Amino acid sequence: MAPVAKKARTENQKRFEEYTIAELAELIERNAALEEELKHKAKKFEEELKQKADELKNIAPLPDETVAERVKCAIAKQFSHQMLPENDLPEKDAKKIRGTVGKELFAVIPNVSEGILKELGLKFEDYRKSQTKLSKGFFQDSSKVMKPLPNGASLQLARGMDFKYVKAQGELKVTTQYKFVAKPKPKAKPKKEKIDATAEDAEEPQEEVQEEAEEGGEEGGEEGGEPAAADDEDQEEQPAAVADDDEEDEPKEIARATPKAAPKDLAIVTDLGNCD
Repeated sequence: MAPVAKKARTENQKRFEEYTIAELAELIERNAALEEELKHKAKKFEEELKQKADELKNIAPLPDETVAERVKCAIAKQFSHQMLPENDLPEKDAKKIRGTVGKELFAVIPNVSEGILKELGLKFEDYRKSQTKLSKGFFQDSSKVMKPLPNGASLQLARGMDFKYVKAQGELKVTTQYKFVAKPKPKAKPKKEKIDATAEDAEEPQEEVQEEAEEGGEEGGEEGGEPAAADDEDQEEQPAAVADDDEEDEPKEIARATPKAAPKDLAIVTDLGNCD
């Protein structure tokens, strides 16, 4: 490799002995002006830093509860970006989301303090161990980490999530899986509706029987009303006239009283029709 050629100097620098007194005085004045300008800029920069430090002191830090909610949101977003459908995955990964285990997901959150860990429901003392939590319990709104598909199916997180805290870096690592969930089947109609429908079908014949019974009672009353009245008059007069007759006349009285039973039977049918 050929050596790089040095740039040619445009001007021939003078040696110190070659400078005149006027040129040296000019150089000294220029150097003093540059030093003064640098001091002014440094002083201005220090003032700006001090002002920003005072502003930061006046800003109250966010409570751990608020930061913990933001951490949950960040984890949900990282998971959501990694949840891809089958068409966007290699064949090997597509089989995973159809399987029982699912495809892996991971999220990393920096600058997590001990207080934030406690707000997330994790134990700081067990940071060396992997801690497990339920996905539905960790995310209050599970719809944030669920992706619906056009055919009614969806991509959903697995049941458990593993948390690992690295104390030296203050990082929280979260791992889980997601699966393909088919479209839910329509729910069967409750038995109560079937019982109500059967009861309605059973009530219709009873109402028809009740209406027929009432119509029959009215016709019987109109057609047999006058003979019944006549029998009553005969029954009232007969005991005085045949008080001393033989017992053979008693069946006749019973036979005459038999037609009265028809309206009573109809009244009984009507009452049954009204029972619930």
